[in-house]
Amino acid sequence: MKKLISVGILGLLLIIGSISATCLTLDDNNSEKSIMNCCKPPYNDPPVTSIFYNPETGMVILIAEDYPIHEGGVKATYYKIDGGEQQTYTGPFFIGEGTHTVEYWSVDNVNNEETHKTATFTFDSTPPMVDITSPEEGKLYLFGSQIMSTFSRGTLCIGKVPVVAFADDGDGSGVSMVMFSFSNGDSGYDDDGTNGFTYLFKDMHFGALTITAVAIDNIGLTSTPDSMTLDVYNLGLI
Repeated sequence: MKKLISVGILGLLLIIGSISATCLTLDDNNSEKSIMNCCKPPYNDPPVTSIFYNPETGMVILIAEDYPIHEGGVKATYYKIDGGEQQTYTGPFFIGEGTHTVEYWSVDNVNNEETHKTATFTFDSTPPMVDITSPEEGKLYLFGSQIMSTFSRGTLCIGKVPVVAFADDGDGSGVSMVMFSFSNGDSGYDDDGTNGFTYLFKDMHFGALTITAVAIDNIGLTSTPDSMTLDVYNLGLI
């Protein structure tokens, strides 16, 4: 039994020696390379890049890591904005007003290139605008329909008053809603805007009425109010 064990250990040592011998090579200076480095498989894993965005400032941060770090290490990180020119990342950058797509990736010191990734962000620092488009100044309306294009007494509505406002947020986050308020205390909103932002004033009212419209975008920025004053005579029956 002892003899068999001895033979087995000897065979194992011979196999290990044989494997080591096949890994032993010479470098350019005819010096022996480390058996460990020679037998080690090639390092093929690319870096991993993470992206971080601050919607309040519009700044983008890229952080790249290469695992295990001692095997390669990140050589450079690159990015493009909206498919534009390739840029080398050196620190946080500003994407600009509006919605933009950032393409980003990294390369390590043994030239493994990460698969390109994309992320889309919106930076909005400009409030929307709003304009009351109907009723129009200097027109006469009967039950919501314009019946006279010029009216010397200003704007007069007999019956209910359909109010229409146009709102726009340019390249920003988009208009979320338009709020309507009236000097008699009535108020409402429209968050659709498919055919303009609308509200139907149907309270009983006789005399001057001031309409105010305010637009709010998708990140909460508020427009400068737009308002108009007209005469309304409405019984509020239907």
